[in-house]
Amino acid sequence: MSPVEFIGWAGAISLTLCGLPQLFKICRTKKVEGLSLFMLLLWGTGMLLMTIYVFLTSQQLPLLVNYGFNVFVVTAILYKYFQYRQ
Repeated sequence: MSPVEFIGWAGAISLTLCGLPQLFKICRTKKVEGLSLFMLLLWGTGMLLMTIYVFLTSQQLPLLVNYGFNVFVVTAILYKYFQYRQ
């Protein structure tokens, strides 16, 4: 693995893990107070569109992993959002 590939994978993994703390907090507290539905919808739409774009153009694996996993995380957070909203 070249240094450039390592940087790409490190960045992709870091960005991929960003949404997990929020998902864990929601699951633990069963509360979604302060979480913006509009932000989640924009984030999910952006991640889905970027996944499609990267797949169709460059097929760079680190980016596909990042965007693909984030689509999953956003979907899980949205599910919990509608499950726990008051």
